[in-house]
This record gives sequence, structure tokens and C-alpha cells, in this order.
Amino acid sequence: MKEQVSMDRIIASALGAWTAGVVFFAIVLCFLWDIQSTLNSVEKLLDEIHRNMAEFRERTAGIEAKSDYLYSGLTRLLRAAE
Repeated sequence: MKEQVSMDRIIASALGAWTAGVVFFAIVLCFLWDIQSTLNSVEKLLDEIHRNMAEFRERTAGIEAKSDYLYSGLTRLLRAAE
């Protein structure tokens, strides 16, 4: 009888350990899933920032070219006035 109780306890302990392992593995998977979705969100945000920066550079490049053209024209006018 004592051996049967011992065997039952061993089986119960093994099942408990297996259950704890499965629960731990599930928690780790959920944690990794959350990290992955957070990283995907950050990646999308960085892509949007890069697109906005490229658009800003395109717009300011046109303004810079116009200001250089105006500056060179004013410089020529001032030199001609001298």
C-alpha cells in the first residue's frame, strides 16, 4: 500500500511538473508574441518617420534651390549697380 501511495505521488508530481512546464512555455510564448507585435509597431512607426523625412527633404530641396537662385540674382543686381 505504501508503494502505491508513493507511485501516485510520483505520477502526480510528474503531471504537476509537466503542467507547470506547459504553462511556463505558454507564458514565454505570449511574452515573445507581445514583444514581436511591439517591434512590428515600432518598425511601422520608423518607416513612417523615414517617409516623412524624405518628403520634407524633397520639399526643402526645392525651397533651397529657389533661395539660391534668388540670392545669385540679387548678387548680380548688386554687382551691376556698383
